[in-house]
Amino acid sequence: MLYLSYFAEAGMEMLGVRDLAEDRSRLARLVPAVLSTRLLVVPVLLALVWLFGHLLLPEPDATVLGLYGLTLVWVAANVRWVLLGLEQAAPVALARVIGEALVLGLVLWLVQGPGDLAGVPLAQFVGDGVAALALLWWLRRSGLSLPFRLDRKLVEPLFRRSAQLMWNAVLGLMIFNADLLLLRVFWDSAIVGYYAVAYTLVSFILNLGIAYSLSLLPALTRSFSNPVDRQGLYDASSAHVMTVAFPIAAGGALLAPAIIALFFGSRYAPAAWALTLLLGSIPVAAMRNVPQAALIAGGRQELVLRTTALCAVVNLALNLALIPNWGMTGAASATILTEGLRTIVTIALAARVGCSAAGLVRGWRPLVATAVMAAVIAAIGREHLWFSLAGGIGTFAVALILIGGIRRNERGRPVLTV
Repeated sequence: MLYLSYFAEAGMEMLGVRDLAEDRSRLARLVPAVLSTRLLVVPVLLALVWLFGHLLLPEPDATVLGLYGLTLVWVAANVRWVLLGLEQAAPVALARVIGEALVLGLVLWLVQGPGDLAGVPLAQFVGDGVAALALLWWLRRSGLSLPFRLDRKLVEPLFRRSAQLMWNAVLGLMIFNADLLLLRVFWDSAIVGYYAVAYTLVSFILNLGIAYSLSLLPALTRSFSNPVDRQGLYDASSAHVMTVAFPIAAGGALLAPAIIALFFGSRYAPAAWALTLLLGSIPVAAMRNVPQAALIAGGRQELVLRTTALCAVVNLALNLALIPNWGMTGAASATILTEGLRTIVTIALAARVGCSAAGLVRGWRPLVATAVMAAVIAAIGREHLWFSLAGGIGTFAVALILIGGIRRNERGRPVLTV
């Protein structure tokens, strides 16, 4: 469903944000044409879902997949990209929270046993629908008319560009999935379960980085008219990302066994080693989000696609070389090496659009504060998880203040100054 959702949104989640931030005068023509075209694609995707499910899957898998396919309607109709391009993130956040809360409530109500499995995709359909319709209502309330309107001259060149980001997302998802799939080929289902548990926690954090890059994209796009502002925003954003990613990775790695036990129980203890390794990919992936946003803001999405395509091939080769003998350790190592390559190449390419990597040296403050935090967590130990977390967070904040990473502004409020 994740793969199909990328086809349903057609790469507009990133490109649409960028184009609207660059030129808001296209809003009235662009939005109806994009939504209408995407909604025409959905019936084809739905037919493929049902065909695949009923030809290749047993029950109840086929029915569940078919019901999940209905959510593609709301993927195509979602106007989150419009509001983010207009820098109206608040209604996007509110609609998402309401929609997901509704999904949770419906699942708790509808699913009482294995026989109620179909209630899960139905709940997702309702929740996604409420969120999508709420955002459509917000746009209409803002005065934007949304008739069904096909405009081939407008959408054809637009979708030709957005297709590069669509395939980039698909290939990125392949990198994300390849290790799990190949673990299942070469190892047993228990190993796959342990690895999936570790990746569940890591993917949550990685999604925060993607959300940050989406919110950054409009401002970064507008800054391209002023090289000084562009570099300043790029440097500050990179430093902010490192300030969040470094302590999460280090603290999480030190406390991985306790975190696994808290969320999944002691039976999943073998997942702690995979989590420790995979957390190393968080700073690397997070540091890629800003230069990748810079490339998209600069209209060089083809470079983003080429980088991901190269790394997808490298990742597959690494997984095939490492997983058969090393299992979870090999899979996690392949992920870290691939993310490292993607980040290095993306940072180098961002320099082509005027975003120099020299500002990355600003990461020394969060790095030092992270080292101090790690020493405190190691001294406290993982046996007292909440005490270790509180001590680590407090230590990181104090260390950052002492080395000038947090200062007071003219109003006396603390601000991040890395």
